[in-house]
Amino acid sequence: MKRLLSALMLVALASSGEAQQPAKGQKYALLIGVRKYTSTELTPLEYTENDVRVLAGVLRGAGFKRVVLMTQKDGAEEPRYLPKAPNIRRELKTLLQNCKPRDTVIVAVCGHGVQFRGSDEPYFCPMDTALKNKKTLISLSEVYQALSDCKAKTKVLFSDSCRNDPLPSNTRTALGKQIFAPTDNKRKTPPRNVIAVFSCAAGEVAYESAKLKHGVFFHFLIEGLRGKAAPRNSTEVSLGALVDYVQREVRGYVKKVVSKTARQQPEVVGRWEGVVKLLTIGKVSTGPDPRKQRDTLDKGRTLVNAKEYKEAIALMGEIIKNDASCA
Repeated sequence: MKRLLSALMLVALASSGEAQQPAKGQKYALLIGVRKYTSTELTPLEYTENDVRVLAGVLRGAGFKRVVLMTQKDGAEEPRYLPKAPNIRRELKTLLQNCKPRDTVIVAVCGHGVQFRGSDEPYFCPMDTALKNKKTLISLSEVYQALSDCKAKTKVLFSDSCRNDPLPSNTRTALGKQIFAPTDNKRKTPPRNVIAVFSCAAGEVAYESAKLKHGVFFHFLIEGLRGKAAPRNSTEVSLGALVDYVQREVRGYVKKVVSKTARQQPEVVGRWEGVVKLLTIGKVSTGPDPRKQRDTLDKGRTLVNAKEYKEAIALMGEIIKNDASCA
């Protein structure tokens, strides 16, 4: 009888422990891509819709509970998803208001960004942008505040809204003195537990690529989330590894394909503690560890600067041996 009671107590304790395990957090995303604007307001962009549509597929495949996609193509079928300012504000509020503390939220914006003379506030431009009416724009502070109010533990903003030369030629003379692509080198600090990753440093160009059919930043962001940013023999893509991968690949691609003097350096603003896991990929990564590749590259650059070329060649050769695409 004592043995039976002991066994029943163990089962009860095990069941109680399972019941007390914290619920696994859910993942949510709001992805906004604007391709066409009123012709007298802003120039069109080629690959913004493709950027967010492909990203949506990656996140859905990785088990995100809800992915809201706002593009002009999706909005043609369901008007609430047209990337207009009121729609964006509504969908952002709806997505964030019911998040729980263990949840993860990704917000991605892809389109033109502008800044007004005399202000350090950058704005994202929805499809209904009227530059003389700031209510038709979405300020970075507005997005930060919405994310700050959200209870989710992990909140990440991916912003590719600094694409170059936003004004049409017929309005450039009239508006160029008041409105321009964001150039303030000092980024606004996001609230606690909010991390923002920008496609380029302020004042730089965020390039699009006809070959990639994407913005360069989004192409490598997507590739990183598909698994190329995951450490070797791992199924997890963390924020830190993703940022390392995207910064390295974007910088290298632009110099190689655009020109040796071209510069696009994605920036991350905000702080996080520990490992922030963004998603789990379907297959174990068997490629080279991105962090080790980066460390080896940094050592190689140091040797080049010191004119120790033989040692530098040996280290660079190690990178190419592990990943021929780095050649």
